[in-house]
Amino acid sequence: MGAGENIVNPALVAALQALTPTVDPFLLYLEDYAAEHRVPILQPESAQLLELLTALKKPKRVLEIGTAIGYSAVRMAMAMEDGLITTIEKSPEMIQKASDTFEKLQTRVIFEQLAGDAAEVLKNHEPDAHYDLVFIDAAKSHYKTYFDLVTPMLAPGALVISDNVLFRGLIASDAAADKRYKTIAKNLKAYLTYLMAHEDFFTSLIPVGDGFAVSLYKTHST
Repeated sequence: MGAGENIVNPALVAALQALTPTVDPFLLYLEDYAAEHRVPILQPESAQLLELLTALKKPKRVLEIGTAIGYSAVRMAMAMEDGLITTIEKSPEMIQKASDTFEKLQTRVIFEQLAGDAAEVLKNHEPDAHYDLVFIDAAKSHYKTYFDLVTPMLAPGALVISDNVLFRGLIASDAAADKRYKTIAKNLKAYLTYLMAHEDFFTSLIPVGDGFAVSLYKTHST
């Protein structure tokens, strides 16, 4: 889910978005719904990158942490021929809306919805096979917890994609007036430091939207 601001020059973002407008009617419906109901979803250029990475990876099993209305899951499903997307959400309202979203999508991808606090769900989650792709877009201060919990569930060569990691650019300064934002920015900066130093992952930070961290799992922990 987007943080509401883009870290790239606004004029440049507007120009890029004008070059790549959303044309799929179902995606337009979801984007309009999100705007009307003030539900944060991926910014357009971030959504395109997520869909592209999914298409390149060709995953059969995807784990998403943070469903909201199901927009990101739909973008990934559109890049998959078939397979399973397991998605975690704690808001009953969002769970129901996402369920409606998935029912309307014409796809061979199967959606599995898990309800509850993401960390608690992950602690008790025992998938019957490893995940090829994980998308993290939930409580920002808990990204490291999520990352550590999903690592044993990864297939060799899996991708872990974390959204909002540059958090409006606030990880680079102490400019946030809101104490909560300062805490989130501090925790995200620590998370990025952790990712970049992790021996089992190759991570690239991409300044698109509100910032993507794309981490390639090099080995499988036993």
